[in-house]
Amino acid sequence: MHVGVLVARSAPLAVLAAVAAWGIARADAQGADVVAIQAREARNADQRTIAALERFRAALVARFGADPALTMLDVSENEGEALVLRAGTGAPEHVIWQGERWIGTENRQLRAWAAERVAAANAFPLSSVRAAAMRAWLASWRKVPAQATDFVKVVENVQIPYVQGDDITIWVGFDSKG
Repeated sequence: MHVGVLVARSAPLAVLAAVAAWGIARADAQGADVVAIQAREARNADQRTIAALERFRAALVARFGADPALTMLDVSENEGEALVLRAGTGAPEHVIWQGERWIGTENRQLRAWAAERVAAANAFPLSSVRAAAMRAWLASWRKVPAQATDFVKVVENVQIPYVQGDDITIWVGFDSKG
């Protein structure tokens, strides 16, 4: 953008005031532009995470069968981790899908939300994690102006006492504005 200013000898204060007013209006417009960009990028991050979930889902089905039972699922834009129960084996298998391949779990740990026996007794089928429900929740979240630029993140190592029969869903949003 180029701005030209012609200063007349008789009205320098008027010109200075006009330039200052233009600068303030421009700063407000830039602030609105920044918020719009942040909101768009938050929505894009949501879509990339949901797309990653679908790729991870396909990889889990290919490896473990039609609807594997899970005790934990953690998905980001870059990778998916799960604790998968195999019939008759007892302990869940920790698996990591990164990019387009399975990677080793050495030096990595994923813990179930409860003690192993409780988590196993309450394992959930992969089919219960639905992208459409996540999309709807995120779209609803993004409609609130104060939440439009928030990035939804995972908080790890949170322990919640299990109350039998209750469904527990936790979503944590971090305000990107600090």
